Amino acid sequence: DYLTGFNFYLPVDIWRELRNARDAARQRYLAAVERRNDFVTRMVADIADSYYTLMSLDKRIQTLDRNIELQQSSYEIAKARFEAGRGNELAVQRFLAEVRRNQSEKLVVRQDIIEAENRINLLAGRLPQPVARSTTDFFEVTLRALSAGVPAQLLLNRPDIRQAERELEAAGLEVKVA
Repeated sequence: DYLTGFNFYLPVDIWRELRNARDAARQRYLAAVERRNDFVTRMVADIADSYYTLMSLDKRIQTLDRNIELQQSSYEIAKARFEAGRGNELAVQRFLAEVRRNQSEKLVVRQDIIEAENRINLLAGRLPQPVARSTTDFFEVTLRALSAGVPAQLLLNRPDIRQAERELEAAGLEVKVA
């Protein structure tokens, strides 16, 4: 009579519970893998965005250099005309102001370039350093067309969606275990 007063509870199907627990753990692991993939995808997208921003800023510097050069020559012409008595000082001052405005804008763009390079270096886990860039014309960069499928299939390509599916499936299995 040693067993009186003890209640033994034996699950009806212990093996199914163990399989469900194993499957839930597997789904949690796969969800963690998808979370990592989502992180990597976002980091690559941020680096690419910063890189193309950097390329556009380089193009902006080239445009400003051309504008400064043209306006500098226009300033010289207006100054020569004024000294010859054929123009007024207003034209000279306007061209000089335009040259200086573009020079100051060039300094701002150079600061933006440094910030974009620092953002790329931070995302890449490097110390601040210049970022090597393609010398290709920014507007002539060719991208291949994507053949991704229909919109419903595009959702299946997103790591965060796949992660949520895995976690939902794991939660369902854990409910069965309980």
